[in-house]
Amino acid sequence: MSTFRGGQAKLSGLLEDLMKKSGLEHKLKQHKIMLAWKEIVGAANARNSWPLRVSNGVLWVGCSSAAWAQTMTMLREQIMQKIAAKLGYCPVSEIRFSSGSRRQDGADWEDAAERPLPPNTIMLSTEQLAWIRQMTGELSDPALQSKAAAALGSLLRQRKWHEEQGKKVCPACGRLHKSAGETCLSCQQ
Repeated sequence: MSTFRGGQAKLSGLLEDLMKKSGLEHKLKQHKIMLAWKEIVGAANARNSWPLRVSNGVLWVGCSSAAWAQTMTMLREQIMQKIAAKLGYCPVSEIRFSSGSRRQDGADWEDAAERPLPPNTIMLSTEQLAWIRQMTGELSDPALQSKAAAALGSLLRQRKWHEEQGKKVCPACGRLHKSAGETCLSCQQ
């Protein structure tokens, strides 16, 4: 702990020790990300994205459009590396980006965290995006290619959303189900 004349501890040192002893240091670092967002992602990205909250180790970020949410998703790993460089380690395990997430009603974000987000807010992984490009890459019509990619993305988001709501994948047919067994009711018969 740092001291200065008179043997009194610096306030910052006391606060730092208090945060460590109370176990709040990790949470403080999570929220430091929000304060340093512009520095971490750069001015252009910060104009089109804003940190909303940290919940269960996930940093939720709102974006000005779906295109910006997708762009920021592709930068996720770089952002986490910059956070780690700034704070010594990355205090969040995941970053999720969604469009149109700026709250106008002033409601408490902790309450909103308990409500399931709609499927269109789920971001696809790099592997899923590569799979969509592979599946639609041979289509010669750009408009058809775009619509097919959007449809496949929507299906993947909906499937992930249903899995997050407690549905399981049937190992026999691949359908999502909520039945007690491993397989869906159709395959059980």
